[in-house]
Amino acid sequence: MDQILISGADGYLGFRLAQKYLAETTDDLMLWVRARSQEEFDRKRFEMSRKLPKSGRRIHFTSGVLTEGEPFSDVSPRSIKKIIHAAEINRFDVSEVDANEVNLKGSQKLFTFARLCSNLETLAYVSTLYTSGLKAGVIEELPFDSQSGFSNHYERSKWEAENSLISEFNDLPWQIHRVSTVISDDDSGGVTHYHAIHHTLKLFYYGLLPSMPGEKTTPLYFVTGQFATQAIFNLIKNGENHKFFNIAHQASDSLSLEEFIHLGFEVFEKHPDFKSRKVSNPLFVDYEAFKRLFEVVQGMGGEVMSQALATIMPIAKQLFVNKKVKNDNTIVGMESEYKTPNTRELLTRVTENLIQTNWGNDSEKKGTAH
Repeated sequence: MDQILISGADGYLGFRLAQKYLAETTDDLMLWVRARSQEEFDRKRFEMSRKLPKSGRRIHFTSGVLTEGEPFSDVSPRSIKKIIHAAEINRFDVSEVDANEVNLKGSQKLFTFARLCSNLETLAYVSTLYTSGLKAGVIEELPFDSQSGFSNHYERSKWEAENSLISEFNDLPWQIHRVSTVISDDDSGGVTHYHAIHHTLKLFYYGLLPSMPGEKTTPLYFVTGQFATQAIFNLIKNGENHKFFNIAHQASDSLSLEEFIHLGFEVFEKHPDFKSRKVSNPLFVDYEAFKRLFEVVQGMGGEVMSQALATIMPIAKQLFVNKKVKNDNTIVGMESEYKTPNTRELLTRVTENLIQTNWGNDSEKKGTAH
């Protein structure tokens, strides 16, 4: 039986890819989820089965923990024809130890397992555009070096996993999919996966971020979950192995940091609650000034402000780096499915949705956020 193994199938992109394959192919899926106990595994399997399309016996579940010795020991390697490795810790504030154990060593365990799969056609490693680290200038669909450094352990560990794959496991039929920042589920602007960008808008809205590190002209690269899922799906089908794919749009389709803040405040101003608080636009400061502010606030024990600044610190250095992303391989591999977005309109819809749902708190009460 030929199967597609999706690791991290309980995560944001892993789950969306499972939905995509069930809806648009006849492939059988082996969905690997993180679970430390039978109870946790049973709960995740039940919740995921409820949300996945009806598919007869095409779905198979298994579980493991990437920090353990052989997390894929329950999977028969002979049955696997494609692997999508989407399991990771994707927090920008991840510790060095956790990043090494999960994002690097956990990926190496998956790569080692892949060598046992004698029928393997493609191994798609889901990475991040920010394995480029603090490199400025043109960001090609090529291997990166680490000379420019990284702004956090997430970026660094994902780069090390990429580097390990292409140097130590180059015999595998790999593809590397570098996904840029997922700002919404789709073009409607709805959000069910929250991260630093959404938290930053919330801090602006409540006046908790009076200063902002970064250059005004720094481009921000956003995609939707729908676009990233479609890209990975198409590239596994049409793209060549031993290729890198920057799953992002080009610099001309990005927003500058200044535009991002300006558009956010334009939406905020339509709401009486925000207007009544008379919140001013944040002042741009250099990295050292922002770092000193963070240290002072931490020392004073201001919990709310300290947490607010801690949201930005792990990505602060990136906000000074001007990247010009190339995505030629992605455009070719996606064929007619590649579409350039209206990023200004998308950010406007995202910001409005965040306010309307109270940054997910209201939708969570209704059971629609995860």
